[in-house]
Amino acid sequence: MDVGVTPTECWLKGDVNPRTPLERKFSRWSLYSRLERTRELEDHITDVIEQRRSTSSSNSLRDTVGSCNLWRISSPVIRVST
Repeated sequence: MDVGVTPTECWLKGDVNPRTPLERKFSRWSLYSRLERTRELEDHITDVIEQRRSTSSSNSLRDTVGSCNLWRISSPVIRVST
């Protein structure tokens, strides 16, 4: 998927997981904050939005990819879907 910014991590359904011999059951495209983990959640959200905004005229990740999950450590903080 090309949304104008290089993902931090991505794979397609059916790709082999390099950590296991199993195929991936879903596709994933992730863009991580570039900030230290100790920063406030708002700072991380702003960083991800700024990475996306700097490469597109669209200000919304949702407009481009259809859904957006923001994660903090291991649980979802915000989920936006169209």
